[in-house]
Amino acid sequence: MAAPGKSRHRGILAGFVFFLLFLPALAQHAPDSAPVAARDYVGNEACKSCHADIYRSYSLTAMARASGPAAQELIPGEFQHAASGVHYRVYTEGDAAWLSFERPGDPALRGKRQLLYYIGSGRRGRSYLFAVDGFLFESPVNWYANRHVWDMAPAYGSTREIPILPAFLASCRLI
Repeated sequence: MAAPGKSRHRGILAGFVFFLLFLPALAQHAPDSAPVAARDYVGNEACKSCHADIYRSYSLTAMARASGPAAQELIPGEFQHAASGVHYRVYTEGDAAWLSFERPGDPALRGKRQLLYYIGSGRRGRSYLFAVDGFLFESPVNWYANRHVWDMAPAYGSTREIPILPAFLASCRLI
């Protein structure tokens, strides 16, 4: 068993390594830059060769599985949100994960977004992120592991409109 100080030091170092893994996704983008892409994700494996002990220790934690590329272990599904009448579908196409949405009978309300990252270990569920013009947004749908269903994210359960691009985030950039 490691000494308490040494164990705390490893925990801090593991957290720092985790932060470094996501630094590319957090970097500020110029207005004309390409959107954030899942291909920029380096994952935990990037640290393995230089920090083998920390990598092994970290890989045993729930935090090691708390985020990653959206297509990784994606469970496809679809549902109709009763309050808004919007039909959502989550699926993979090639190596990419997608969220499509449409309100039947309303041709102006349809589209799709590429899901780039997931957040959550999957034990309780997962949230997903997509990008528009270099901005990251949380998907309005989540996977709920206990119920084994796709459904609206908590903030959007009773919404009557399609919450695919929150207006209040339109002026925020990745920092």
